[in-house]
Amino acid sequence: MISPQMNFVLLLIGLTNNVLNLILNCLKLSHQLLVVGCLGVGRCSKPK
Repeated sequence: MISPQMNFVLLLIGLTNNVLNLILNCLKLSHQLLVVGCLGVGRCSKPK
């Protein structure tokens, strides 16, 4: 039998893990957008 306290701790760890994954995914996405944006701007602003 798992005690209610243990259950709560596991739930908390799971939630924290999900939040951290979400933040990491957001960071990765914004980083990719930033890189793409910089490349796009670099291409457009290059003197011909």
